Amino acid sequence: MPPIGGLNAAILPNFEACAFCMKRAKGLANPLRKCAGCSIALYCSKECQRSAWPSHKTFCRSGRGSGAGTESAGDLYGYPTVMALSMAIKEWSQLHEHTFNIIANLMVYASGGVEHVLRNPRALLVRVRARPGAIDSNPAFKFYVDGADVLHRDDSRILGDGWDTMMAECRKEAARARRKDPSAPWAGILPTVFHALSKPSVISLTQYAIYRFQLEDCHRTPLDPQMHAVFMDHVEMCAMSMSLGHVYLRPPNSELLSGRFLPPVMQMVRSNKHWRRVPIEGIDDYWDTIAALMASQPERFTSGLQPRELWAHFLRACFVSRATEHNAA
Repeated sequence: MPPIGGLNAAILPNFEACAFCMKRAKGLANPLRKCAGCSIALYCSKECQRSAWPSHKTFCRSGRGSGAGTESAGDLYGYPTVMALSMAIKEWSQLHEHTFNIIANLMVYASGGVEHVLRNPRALLVRVRARPGAIDSNPAFKFYVDGADVLHRDDSRILGDGWDTMMAECRKEAARARRKDPSAPWAGILPTVFHALSKPSVISLTQYAIYRFQLEDCHRTPLDPQMHAVFMDHVEMCAMSMSLGHVYLRPPNSELLSGRFLPPVMQMVRSNKHWRRVPIEGIDDYWDTIAALMASQPERFTSGLQPRELWAHFLRACFVSRATEHNAA
């Protein structure tokens, strides 16, 4: 990725792609190759690796003499290197992929709507903070979401010099997705930036699919204040669940279309030195607990809806038309 002007930041995609040009592995004739120094950054060619080196050498393990080993543990939340922190963010965000896909869609509709966001290209910025003392703990539990915003390239230098590269790759990915499934309700692909406010900053890049919600009220401009509150409460509920280390999975389409809208909720359990996902027991009690936590923070949750009502609203927004057609058939 081209260096971001004025920022001392390590920038890596959290999917299989060249760390400089952002080309995805699945679209390349030859496999991506790891940087020999850090064994984390991937490149599609020697040319991209050479182009990336002026900014990458500061953070690469082989460049300790250039400053990679000079950060204090406090600057990196206790992680030994920039690359170790970057990999932890990547693993955490991938575990919560479905949750972040929901957040991305809700933030788009709460920020002017899908047509506005895609016509005036924007990116989702997610600010993350490491949980103290969690370096070797549950990988789904290592970070907090400190906030999220949908920003134009001019709104933040974090989205500066690499903007065109991110947007070009998102357009390519959207075209590939439409070719694969022309009937899917795709609207586009939203570039997403996970930003850890460490010193130096660590930035992880990814993309989420944005769908055209079926409920007409979701497309009104400006959005009804209650609808906006519902969307933002859902975002906060997702952030709360992630802060507890809980992972949402996408329900099968058959369940969504039949009206079973609550997602499977998983927790991470360590077994033989490896972490694996297992379902949370007593799922009804789980949502009651989340409801109680939400009720204890009235300044954070303002719509007045309970967790089950938020999920039912989300189902209605996304699937109402298709569910009606399915049930009629």
